This record gives sequence, structure tokens and C-alpha cells, in this order.
Amino acid sequence: MPVQYAFILPSTRCDIHCEHCFYETGHSERTEAVDYLEPLGPALDGMVRDGLQQVIISGGEPLLAPRLQQLVELCAARLVHVLLITRGELLDEQLLDDLERWGVDDITLSASQPSDRLRATANRVMFHSRYLPTLLTCLTRKNVDRAGEMVDFAARLNLPLLFTPAYIPEERPNFDELSLHRLDDQQWDELMETLTPWAEEAHNTGYLSVMRRFYGGQPEHPGFCAMGTAGLVIDADATVYPCFHRHDLPLGNLLTHTWDEIHARAQEHSPTLISAPCFGEHCLSMFVGQAG
Repeated sequence: MPVQYAFILPSTRCDIHCEHCFYETGHSERTEAVDYLEPLGPALDGMVRDGLQQVIISGGEPLLAPRLQQLVELCAARLVHVLLITRGELLDEQLLDDLERWGVDDITLSASQPSDRLRATANRVMFHSRYLPTLLTCLTRKNVDRAGEMVDFAARLNLPLLFTPAYIPEERPNFDELSLHRLDDQQWDELMETLTPWAEEAHNTGYLSVMRRFYGGQPEHPGFCAMGTAGLVIDADATVYPCFHRHDLPLGNLLTHTWDEIHARAQEHSPTLISAPCFGEHCLSMFVGQAG
């Protein structure tokens, strides 16, 4: 299967410490960023040759990456779609102009709930650039009661909206406080009543159904996963992984391996990973828009 999209993490550093973040929960470890732009160019050429369509620049907070301009320009020069995922606090008029000029095609703003800050950020993006940002909300036990407000907020601004559940490892001290596993039946009924119209409009009913069954104790195996097959992750230390959650299967490092070597290793794992044998709660966010 061709590699169609790549997540690139230029930095895992962030100036905000969201308690549901993989790095804050201990599910993932922050890595020390290295400069891998020189070998990234030939690797991108190889990925494009093998079917690459989209690069998703994430983090951490990617706007803190020191060579973000060069990274974006490197990707945009390959004529692939470039998506930037950010909290957005650092987006001012100048930076928005820069992102357009460098070659960012779309922006997604992550936000846990509607706020004056989010409205100001979204308005700034819309009125000072050509971007119509997508809003991304990670659901926790703390903010599910505001999911409806988030739907109304997005509708008022006419912005696309995505919901994903937070993965909180059970051993974390804040598991009971944050995990959707701790919602009672009434809370789930209310959440589904809120999210069903959103899912229908966003064509994510399959995803919502997978999420509800999972937390209802009736997990349904998806039978397919694009990560490790159509997608991969390039970490801040230049290590390439088939998925955010499979650091046990490094495919190589851009500083020491060619794309052909990395791709060959990816192809070795692909027949196994494509059937999603490791599917679990930590994977649910990767299936938004794909399930069903």
C-alpha cells in the first residue's frame, strides 16, 4: 500500500500543558528535536514517488519549532497538501501571512472548550488569512458537558469541527477525573444526543458508533488501520514510526537511513498492521472520519 500521508513532528515542546495530552499522561515521551531537514528532502521525494498526498505538521506546538519555515517550504515544494495542527495562541497577522507564503494549505485549531480566546483566535485566522480553520476538541470527563456549546460555537462561526476522546492510562492519578470510562449511563445518553447531529452532518456516524461501543464495553474491532500502511510518523528526533503508538517498531531514522530502507521496513510490517491487531482506546482518535 502506498504511503499517502505523513505526520511530521518538528518539536514535541509545548508552552501549554494540557492534562489529557499524550506527553502529559506519560503515554508518549517527549524527544529532543534534531535538525533533519537535509535528509528529509530526499525522503519526501521518495514518499511522493510512493504516493504521498498530505503532510500533517503537529507536535507539541509546531509554531515553536525554530525552522518551521524551511520545513513547510520543503513539503510545499513537493506539491503535497500541508496541514498544520496548532493551539493557535501564537498566530498573529504576520505569522498567518508567513504561513500562507510558505505553503501551509490548511490549519486545525485544537481547543478543549469554547472561550473568548478561541473565538479571538478563530476570528483572527479567518479575517487575516484565507484559512477556514477546523476546530479539534479532545473530549474528557471534564469537558463533555460543554460539547454542545462547542457544536454551537463551531456552527455560529461556520467552522468544521472534530471530536476525539482523550486516552488517559488507567494508572494515571487523574484517570477518574478525566477518562470517558468514568461517565455514567445518563452522561453517555446526553453526550450521544449532543454528538449524533454533529456526526451526521460531518459524516462521522460510523466513528461515533465505534467510540460509543468501545466505552460501552462492546468494543468492535475495525478490521483495518491506515497507520503503518498508508500513514507514518516522523518524530522530532528523526525516527520514523508506523504509528504514534508503535514506538516498539522503529522503521529507521532519517539521519542514518534512506527512504528506500525505511519504506522497505514499513512494507515488512504493513501486512500485520493493516488488520489493526493493536487496536485500543489509544487508537480511537486516529479513526475519526474513517470508521463505519
